[in-house]
Amino acid sequence: MDPMSQMVSISLVFVGLISFLVSIPLLMGMIKRNRWYGVRFSVCFSSEEAWLAVNHFAAKRMMVWAVLVMFVGIVVWFIPLMGREFLRIVLTLFPLTILIPVTETWLYSRKFVPKA
Repeated sequence: MDPMSQMVSISLVFVGLISFLVSIPLLMGMIKRNRWYGVRFSVCFSSEEAWLAVNHFAAKRMMVWAVLVMFVGIVVWFIPLMGREFLRIVLTLFPLTILIPVTETWLYSRKFVPKA
């Protein structure tokens, strides 16, 4: 078994699992407006409705991408990465795909901007 594959695989599964678990309370609407936990774009603080809607949307998107990261992590376990520098770099940077749901959430949150 390739130790590099194991390290990258475990890291991806861990990042995906943490992202998924952190999203559950946001999806269920259990988190009220605060400064520490949840999506904190300025528009989210304009109303409770905006906070709950944006965080619910973000949680769904984050969970989808977290499952994808975990799946890739499981697949990587079986792929030898030693001597495959490009693949190793790509897979090591794969958790950055979390920026995709962040961008999707930001675009979604713009519909809650108060009209001037």
